Amino acid sequence: MAVPGKGFRFGAAIQRELGSILRRNFGSECTLLTVTRVLVDEDLSHARVFFSAPDEKSVAACLAFLRGKKKKLRHMLCGAMEVRRFPDLHFSFDGGQEKELRLCALMDGLDRPNQSGQS
Repeated sequence: MAVPGKGFRFGAAIQRELGSILRRNFGSECTLLTVTRVLVDEDLSHARVFFSAPDEKSVAACLAFLRGKKKKLRHMLCGAMEVRRFPDLHFSFDGGQEKELRLCALMDGLDRPNQSGQS
């Protein structure tokens, strides 16, 4: 569970720095990856990194990429943020945008009353 104070700020800093590291160092490998949010535990020992990707094929590739580079990303983040201990990173797909698009499509498909006043 994310803490509103230090954990929240730390999560936001991780999100900014991770996005920057991914663009600078792995731009060609993860062009479709966007870090959407980071939730940090109360004791700052674990951080859940949520990401988005444009389609299901990209999600699997991005997840495999992130998990494969987990140690290197953690090391780079630790050095960039100048902290002694850094939380363990866990990666998850953020399906919130997909849900939003499905809801919008459903709402667009609802029968709307005719503009001229006829039903």
